[in-house]
Amino acid sequence: RRDNYRLDDVDQRIVYELMRDARDLSVPSLAEELDIAPGTVRNRIERLEEEGVIEGTTAIIDFERAGGRLRVLYMCTVPAAERDRLAAEALALPGVINVRVLMAGRRDLHVEAVGEDTEDLREIARELSTLDIRIEDEELVEDERRAPYEPFRDADE
Repeated sequence: RRDNYRLDDVDQRIVYELMRDARDLSVPSLAEELDIAPGTVRNRIERLEEEGVIEGTTAIIDFERAGGRLRVLYMCTVPAAERDRLAAEALALPGVINVRVLMAGRRDLHVEAVGEDTEDLREIARELSTLDIRIEDEELVEDERRAPYEPFRDADE
């Protein structure tokens, strides 16, 4: 991991707005909102990406609406010394869309996957098990909600 990057007020406001809705956000509109030059906004975003603070933007997909697919969260336990390697291997499996590594003794790896049906999900579970990943529990995901990090919001708003 890189060293921590210190965000100033402008960086925080840019990150907040990107978290709020990156899809409908243009550099000129963000620059106007922040009352700074568009070139400054572009440079700040590039620097935040280079420093690893921003790792791109992605669409949030409702897989149930996109063809009736099932989304499952596997709560897994892995050997602590193998977390990073196993997280990368799990993410490489077909159907796995997200892996979260936790600092915990049990259930320290959360693997999110999507399948057409329960047989797809069983196959993903079998593949995880072959990687020395012990599935402790699994839950179908019904919904997920997100919000931007409020402390990064402009204090004047």
